[in-house]
Amino acid sequence: MRFSLKRFVFPLYLICVVTIGVELFTQFLIDKNDQYYIYPPYFKSMQKSNPEFTPGVYKDAHFRANELGIRSESYQGQDNVILILGGSTVIDVMLDQELTWAYQLQRLLIKESKWISTWVGNLGNSARASENHVDYMEKIFPYMPKPDFILVLLGANDMQLALKSSYGEGELNDHNLLNYNVHPDNDFISNFGIYRFYRQMHQWYLRDKYAFIGNGAGFKMWRDCRQSAPEHTHVDKLPDLSEMQQVMWHSLESMEYLSRQYKAKIIFITQPTLYNTSVGNAEKSVLMAGGVGPNNVWCKDKKYYSIGALAKAMIEFNNITRRFCKTKGLDCIDLAKKLPPKLENYFDEMHYSELGALKVATVIAQEMSKMK
Repeated sequence: MRFSLKRFVFPLYLICVVTIGVELFTQFLIDKNDQYYIYPPYFKSMQKSNPEFTPGVYKDAHFRANELGIRSESYQGQDNVILILGGSTVIDVMLDQELTWAYQLQRLLIKESKWISTWVGNLGNSARASENHVDYMEKIFPYMPKPDFILVLLGANDMQLALKSSYGEGELNDHNLLNYNVHPDNDFISNFGIYRFYRQMHQWYLRDKYAFIGNGAGFKMWRDCRQSAPEHTHVDKLPDLSEMQQVMWHSLESMEYLSRQYKAKIIFITQPTLYNTSVGNAEKSVLMAGGVGPNNVWCKDKKYYSIGALAKAMIEFNNITRRFCKTKGLDCIDLAKKLPPKLENYFDEMHYSELGALKVATVIAQEMSKMK
């Protein structure tokens, strides 16, 4: 009995010693993560193009995050740093990396001698509104290259929050709920070096693999649902927008204050859309959003705000940006007045086609050239 017990205890003791040794080594080797990341570093995905789902988009959309967890090239010490904040109309997930307006802005600017050493960091993230941009400036900017310019394209998501359209109850209660894909290591298991080592190896393994491959079929589903709701059933009356309007104004104040702390020039940009009562049937045919309630009930309830109501709401939120810029004496870009509400520029009511993204980049590059 004594002999068999020794045979059992010694291997167990050896395993414990090796495990403790490996744990001590990996504790030294792999530090805990103390940063927030919008996307996991080196995240990759792809959306296969289908003009039936996304008119005006012809190239497969390859998405690559860099080491900072943003959809940009790696920073190489360029002299001029531009950080861009915004929602889905900044991140452009349905456009190929080189066709996003943020990437094309960098390409256009570096053609000029005064901008030749310029890096553009795209901190866009779908469904993010003004409060989220403040959160990014507080939590993400400290880990970014120091910005010289901060561009903020906003208005549409604040409007949708005010309408309680598209967002689920969780995000309506906590606007920062889905800001980050990676959080600092505050959970219990992250205290173990072995776990952190495994996670690091797993991330390296996935580095050259697509996290997922999509095709934008959801756009067609939502579009078909809106198009099947007769126009005479659309809702013309808007709810009270004042609460979110105040939130947006306070967020603009916070962003302007934070930009001064970073000693960066902040430029707010109004949101262009197809929400315009002058648009024709071609433009109306690609509308998919503006439903009453979260987007998971749109197809069931078939209740949508009219294009007139959405146009009015969008004007009100863009006017907040215009009024704030005028009050504070800021240089702002009124993109809503510079990008025509034409089908060639969009694949739905607010997301840009390949041509539309190029026009956006061109307008912003021209305006920024006047400012430097």
